[in-house]
Amino acid sequence: MHGELVSVAVSQAKWFDKSAWKCLKAAMKLFYLNPLGLSFEDFGGEMVAVNFDTGKYYGLSGSALVIWKLLIRPRSVDEIVQELNQRYLPGDHDVRQMVEGFVKILDDENLLLEIDGADMVADMSSEEMTPFVAPNLEVHSDLQELIMLDPVHDADPDHGWPVRRPES
Repeated sequence: MHGELVSVAVSQAKWFDKSAWKCLKAAMKLFYLNPLGLSFEDFGGEMVAVNFDTGKYYGLSGSALVIWKLLIRPRSVDEIVQELNQRYLPGDHDVRQMVEGFVKILDDENLLLEIDGADMVADMSSEEMTPFVAPNLEVHSDLQELIMLDPVHDADPDHGWPVRRPES
């Protein structure tokens, strides 16, 4: 709805700068964790996530845990950067560049969905600031074949379980 209103207003304004419109549209782009086939657990400072659709599992550390938790609800890159800047002590790193890169990796792994939307920033400002640690996602595919096995649906009356899925 917001995007449509802005789009109509912009299309009627002949003086509007097209590059500013691109920036505005990018700021309205929200990302959130794909809830289908994805399971994750925080083990006291390290997040482990499993994508049952691909059979890959992931280890998240550093600021990736905070980013991941923020992405449970739809967030823009701007919102994530703002939250990290409020949470972590300043340093000699480009938080925006790291967040954009990390979101791209998550998106490339099909762990995110994207929508257009409005501001939905969570209030986490009461937490104590700590030094910023770069987000890190470890991709593991060594158990991919085992994770992809389906013990309920892949049973064969003659051969039992497991029955391997045909290669696609």
